[in-house]
Amino acid sequence: MRARILQVSTTVASEDDAARIAEHLVEARLAACAHIEGPLESIYTWKGKLCREVEWKCTLKTSAELLPELERVEGDADEKGRIKAWAEKPREP
Repeated sequence: MRARILQVSTTVASEDDAARIAEHLVEARLAACAHIEGPLESIYTWKGKLCREVEWKCTLKTSAELLPELERVEGDADEKGRIKAWAEKPREP
């Protein structure tokens, strides 16, 4: 049976933070690869306040089996940083 492939993403305040997270997760083999995009303008509410910030997006490819450990690592990196995940169907050969 093939592993279920997931694409996960998070946003952070700087390109350096995105690179640090990407490098750490790929080196730890919790992600197969990472893509960094930015700068992006984000508009969201946080603690009841409307916020507008420049952020960088880090997108990672991983497996469903590794997601819980990847989320624990990322949760330590940023007080609001929870990785948002959505499943992709595994590609057929």
